[in-house]
This record gives sequence, C-alpha cells and structure tokens, in this order.
Amino acid sequence: MAEEKIDVFDEQNRPLNKSLEKKKAHERGEWHRSSHVWIFNSSGEILLQHRAAKGHYPDMLDVSISGHARSGEKPIETALRELKEELGLKVKKRELSLYKVKPFSSSHGNVKDNEHCHIYFLKFDGKAEDLKLQDEEVRAVRFFSIKELSESMKRNPEKHFLDEEYRLYLLEIVEKVKELAGLKG
Repeated sequence: MAEEKIDVFDEQNRPLNKSLEKKKAHERGEWHRSSHVWIFNSSGEILLQHRAAKGHYPDMLDVSISGHARSGEKPIETALRELKEELGLKVKKRELSLYKVKPFSSSHGNVKDNEHCHIYFLKFDGKAEDLKLQDEEVRAVRFFSIKELSESMKRNPEKHFLDEEYRLYLLEIVEKVKELAGLKG
C-alpha cells in the first residue's frame, strides 16, 4: 500500500504546490496541515481519546480526534473524515465550528512535525461508550470534567502529551469549552 501523501506549505501557511509522502515530510520538517476536533458536551466536559499503543504519542490521552490533511484535502474535510474513521461519527460541516489555525512545531525521534493545525469544536451530547472506535488508532474515549482533566494532568502527567506549548494550548481549549458550554469562571 502506498504511503499517504500530504501537501506542503510554507511557514505562513501558503501552498508550495507540492506533495510528499507523510513520512518524508516529517523527516524533512516540511510544514503541512492538520485538523484537531475538540468534542465537548452541554456540561462542559471534554472528550479525550486514549491513543492506541502505536504511532505518535502512543498510549497517551489526547485531543478528541486529530489527523493530517491528505493531498488535495481541505482541513474541514480532514476533520469530518477523522471523526467518521476514528469515532464513527458522521457530522455535517455546519456542526463544526472553526476556532483558529495554530502553528505547532515539535520533534520526537527523527520526526520533525511542523503543522498548521485547524482547530474545530463539536458539541456532542451522546454517550462516549456508544462511539465506534477505530481500534488501530483509538484505545478508548471518555468525557472529562474540567476538574478531572486538571487533576489527571497533575497526577498522571506521563499519560498526557504535555510539553509547554501543548499545556498552554490545552488551557486555552478549556477556557473556550467553558465559554461554548455557557459555564461561568
């Protein structure tokens, strides 16, 4: 099976009109696009995925869903595809709200990950246990209250991908979820 190709961009998120195999783009540190979808419910709880024991950040708690934009794919299409693949959720474009595009840079092993991450929110009041998980990618999912999430990050930091940039990002996400769910303080 051929390696998935992704489009390459410059640091300002302008297309360079070329695509590379994802592995090669990561080895070279090429900028590319990704999508994150943060799922929350009316109570202001955030759905986190417990990643499978493979790939980037294995066996860790992470964003509800994430994925790389395939060559020719728009970030909203990436978000919709990943929701269906990883969680079995089929949603419409209008159900996702784009929060912002945030550049992320990280290195782990020989991977230099430079992403223009399109961050979306999805309100979902269904049950986590009813989602159809993609076994190769997702071990489990669970809604965390903001208090539980904060306690988990303190008690079990090794279970979260928490470099300083990501920690600040997560704090920003928590504040936005509180706002979207209509919670005070």
